[in-house]
Amino acid sequence: MNQNYRDQLLAHIREDNKLINEIHEVDTEWDFRVETCARRLLTAVCFRENAENTYKITKSVILPIIGFYYSMFHMSLALLSVEYTTEIDALNKIAHNKLINLIHDKFIKRSIIEREFFDILVELRELRGIANYSFYELRNLDIELYYPKTEIAFNMAIKFIKEVHNIIKNEYHILTTMEVTIFDGIGDDILSTYLSTNEIRTVEKYLENFFSQK
Repeated sequence: MNQNYRDQLLAHIREDNKLINEIHEVDTEWDFRVETCARRLLTAVCFRENAENTYKITKSVILPIIGFYYSMFHMSLALLSVEYTTEIDALNKIAHNKLINLIHDKFIKRSIIEREFFDILVELRELRGIANYSFYELRNLDIELYYPKTEIAFNMAIKFIKEVHNIIKNEYHILTTMEVTIFDGIGDDILSTYLSTNEIRTVEKYLENFFSQK
């Protein structure tokens, strides 16, 4: 992330805070951005752990590869939620191709995130299509590659989110808001509804590690 981007990001949130103070609004643009980021991050981690656990139990590649793709899809939305030049409303019910194009234009073309994130996202999108329409072509796929691949991509995304946090933390404390949103808000319902007990423990451990490194 270059210095110009850092400066513009800081100026953007200061202007947002100034406007909110002038019109006495309670919620800011960044309240919505960070809540969205928290929801998408949690969803991404849940999809990833469920995909891995499904593979371990069934040895099937069809559902896990779809799960790994959606983990990347939601992590991409988490990234875009705190990328200040992205219109937050544009992320609502976004088409998959548009999401991929946004990741390329906002992060790869500007050298904010390594291209490997984009490549993993595109690769899994293609494999998800195969799983949906001609899954027999996946019979020789090494599904075990995708848990570590998505870990690499997740680490890139988390690095960016924490960079944004560190730049604007005197104006807005992203990680604290995300932590409250997940653990005191949406987390329990999502985890207990969609995941097994073992998956819940793994997701909670991942998130605790994420928030412990503020």
